Amino acid sequence: MANTGKSQNKSAFLRDLFQKNPEVKEAEANQAWSKAGNEGEISGSLFYNIKSTAAKSSGSGEGEAKEAASKPKTAPKASPSKKVGRPPNVPRSESEGKTVPSSPVSKSKTGDREQVLDRVEDGIDDLIVHLKNLGGMDEALESLRKVRRVVVRSHEG
Repeated sequence: MANTGKSQNKSAFLRDLFQKNPEVKEAEANQAWSKAGNEGEISGSLFYNIKSTAAKSSGSGEGEAKEAASKPKTAPKASPSKKVGRPPNVPRSESEGKTVPSSPVSKSKTGDREQVLDRVEDGIDDLIVHLKNLGGMDEALESLRKVRRVVVRSHEG
């Protein structure tokens, strides 16, 4: 694999090397590059890019190229019958719709109270955005805005 001059670049050198020995390692490629009378080193990224390209084009499907080819490129899509962004139809219990905190917020811990109120305010903001996107829910939007104002005022008091 003698190099007669600067006519061969690193990429071409690596392609030739992989044709002769697809199992060559990075350190061995650098040794062969130096042995051929070339200066510098072959970077790891160039080595693995050319190796991947060579494996794909040769059809050998070895090493990393074989693993990459066996993995699906995209996640499977949801079936067309499922509606994205909407909760499934779940029967509602009688208690649902009533706001009952999972644990009472003590008035002595104002920091905890503020955190809960912030989360409630964020949740109301999210509901408002969802209803705006849905459209035609003006009455519900106005009610949510009123509730949000009450929550915001409770921060102050």
